[in-house]
Amino acid sequence: MRLMLQPPVTALSGTLSPGGTPSFVVRAGRQMCQSTAPPSPPAPSGPSPWRILFTRINQQRRQLSSTQISAWKQFAMQIPRGKLGTPYTVPWWSAFLEINALHLVQSGTFQNTPPAIRPTLIIDSILTLNYLPSPPFLFIKCSFSGEDPEVHRVKVSLWKGSSSKQRHPLRSELRWICGPTSSSIIPVHAPDSWWTFYNPVFTWSEDVWQALELTPISADGWPGRPYRFHLEQSAVS
Repeated sequence: MRLMLQPPVTALSGTLSPGGTPSFVVRAGRQMCQSTAPPSPPAPSGPSPWRILFTRINQQRRQLSSTQISAWKQFAMQIPRGKLGTPYTVPWWSAFLEINALHLVQSGTFQNTPPAIRPTLIIDSILTLNYLPSPPFLFIKCSFSGEDPEVHRVKVSLWKGSSSKQRHPLRSELRWICGPTSSSIIPVHAPDSWWTFYNPVFTWSEDVWQALELTPISADGWPGRPYRFHLEQSAVS
């Protein structure tokens, strides 16, 4: 962009950030040219469903007794996770938040004591995926093993995707496939049955690598080892 200088402006110095609209202002007796960024879209009215959910759980967490907090601390020590190759223990309040997010959207009640039954369901593979873009539907068929699969549920999370095959999602980038609702957590039936999700939080586009995470959950809400699946949308049958 070229600027035509006219008196009283005789010289310009500095740079303008790209993407903005230049405008001239007078500050402290000096005439300046600044870049004005386009306005951001307005924020949605009211708090998000996730904020409402987490606020309710945190309010409940403050009402726990010392005995209940000790029980959650012991439970959190049984959920080791790895970060950059180094194992670490989940904080008790993080475990309380995760378990109660699962429990609250399914039953509408809080779980003040930690779960005692570990999940025995193991998701072995995703057999088939079908995705319909309009209206958006995702159909999943899995194979799994383990004891008493029918007492388990599965939480399905989705990634917005990347154009790079080497790019894999961080845990914080995964979102419940239908948001914080019971539609994201489904009961386990026979291995040949379909799991259907309407209007997932991220739509899929061609030539973009996507990822799914399927987490088995025991009868009393203990999440197990997640199964991750990385694929290109154009490869979906």
